[in-house]
Amino acid sequence: MFRLVRHDKMFSGDSSRLSPSRARRPAFTLTELLVVVALITIMGGTGIGMYANSYKRMMVERAARELMLMAQYGRVVAIEQHTQMTIAFDSTTNTFALTTVQWDAEQEEAVRVVVSNYYCKPFQIHPSVFIEQIAVGLDTANVSGTGGGATTTETAGISFYPNGTADMAVVQFGDGGTTHYTVSISPATGRVETVFGTADQIQPKVVDLEEPLR
Repeated sequence: MFRLVRHDKMFSGDSSRLSPSRARRPAFTLTELLVVVALITIMGGTGIGMYANSYKRMMVERAARELMLMAQYGRVVAIEQHTQMTIAFDSTTNTFALTTVQWDAEQEEAVRVVVSNYYCKPFQIHPSVFIEQIAVGLDTANVSGTGGGATTTETAGISFYPNGTADMAVVQFGDGGTTHYTVSISPATGRVETVFGTADQIQPKVVDLEEPLR
């Protein structure tokens, strides 16, 4: 014969034996919590600093790359259209743009216009980026300043000519610290190169006119 037993009676007694998870667990002390908060704060501050430095370096690199692409485009257009193209640097607006001279029939005079199309547009330099040096030919214009802009209103220019030559030029960008990118332009071929470093690290090279341009 089987005897029926109610389930609630089977679990009567010490309620602490119902589940091990109901046993009391040790808690964190105030000191331990403060240490964790301090570590999180330090790690967060370090991460923000690393991100800021990486972002500034990216902006410097981007300015140098945009100048390189603009110079390459300006050289091609100068050859194809048999005209002189010039990259103008405006320290007042902290920009550089590709320009050319066109005839204005209404005013009956030649005027300089800015090239702005799908392939090439004026570039606004980020406020954290400095134009630390511009050397065109034998004339060096130092336009370094604070806040990403130059303190002078002088405008420098690099020209490209229909025969494929260009003004010898070196342009150095920086973040006001240890990050520098330099763009150099060869006068004989108009070749453009970008290097990570300052302008004084660029060494003169022997130009092989038969070597394909990049």
